[in-house]
Amino acid sequence: MYKGKRGSSPQQGKGVAKSTRSSNKGGGSRGKSRASQAPATQLDASWRIKALVSTAASFDLDMPETILGSGECGYVFGCRLKGQDAAVKLVPVEGADELLARLRREAQVYCALRPLWGNKVPALLAAGYGRDRCCYLLATARVGNAPAAEVDLSRADHRALLPAATRALAAIHTLGVLHRDLRADNILVAPPTAASGSPTVQFVDFGYARCGSSLADRQQEMDSLVSLFQQAADTRR
Repeated sequence: MYKGKRGSSPQQGKGVAKSTRSSNKGGGSRGKSRASQAPATQLDASWRIKALVSTAASFDLDMPETILGSGECGYVFGCRLKGQDAAVKLVPVEGADELLARLRREAQVYCALRPLWGNKVPALLAAGYGRDRCCYLLATARVGNAPAAEVDLSRADHRALLPAATRALAAIHTLGVLHRDLRADNILVAPPTAASGSPTVQFVDFGYARCGSSLADRQQEMDSLVSLFQQAADTRR
């Protein structure tokens, strides 16, 4: 979800490893080329801000404060929603069937992850159509943590990071969800506090996730997470 420097114009994030989303396993929208998505993903910020304005009354949404990043659903806006800081995605109802279906599935996944809201994943604040039904909106609580590729931790805290990440992913798997897009930009880290004693981890951006998985699927994804952190450790040496 947060691809790019926070509070800036969209740009490519500082990922330390490639995404694990490389195969067409499971079929669906992942088999389509990026080129087929271009018309929807290239909608400019001005259109999306107009859509936010028209949708604001439906969700008690304030105007966007900043652009948090960008992805296949376009820009991710930082807004205030029901008195909370929110990260907001939206796609048009017309002409973006694939992205619309993906965003609706992402909302369903967040609902399945409700026991982990505010802990291992951000809370879902709102999802649905605006009153004029011009767009579909998904808003999650805005997590202040930094992407794993950017967080500044001590050597000891880095060693504690993988166990924290594996515990978080195991909790997600326990609820039957596969993330299917593991990379540094989608793993947010907060440094340890006196209360926690170790870094805390949240996973974000469940646009490619699915509910329902086999033991083999879960183990493969866990292995991918370990490999991701190993590559990051090798980069730091």
